[in-house]
Amino acid sequence: MRRRTEVWGDDPSERDADATIAELSTEDLAQQRRWHDHRIVFPLKVVARFLARNGKRIGIAVVGGFLVVAGIALLVLPGPGWLVIFLGLGILATEFVWAERLLNKAKEKAQQAKTKVLERKALRTSRKADRRVSELAAADRHGAPSPSSEPDTPDADEDDVETA
Repeated sequence: MRRRTEVWGDDPSERDADATIAELSTEDLAQQRRWHDHRIVFPLKVVARFLARNGKRIGIAVVGGFLVVAGIALLVLPGPGWLVIFLGLGILATEFVWAERLLNKAKEKAQQAKTKVLERKALRTSRKADRRVSELAAADRHGAPSPSSEPDTPDADEDDVETA
């Protein structure tokens, strides 16, 4: 064990500090003091490196976020609000997983709404067809012509109107 009076480097197996100092002194001082390694400039280098590496992602976030916000504004203003929102989510989904999940959920809801509308339309069409069948059956029982079989005649008032 060493005593406090012993100095580092006294042991022959240890490297002499003079050789290390000599190596450092031979380096060019201009090389050591480059302007872009200065402590004030260094944070700017970090920011520039970050922007260079993530520039595409930042650009996509800015453009997609702007479209989503513009779409929200267009919900109350005249314009295609939902279309712009979905376009913005589509752009954001190219880089962000959360936007892709939200877009998929929106697609599922849109598909559900589409099937619901088509089911209502089919139900309305079938009711209309059933009503026509019942009208035809009632007309056959009474011997009167059915209302749908009468020819459409234009009103006389419409024919008399002339443009000046």
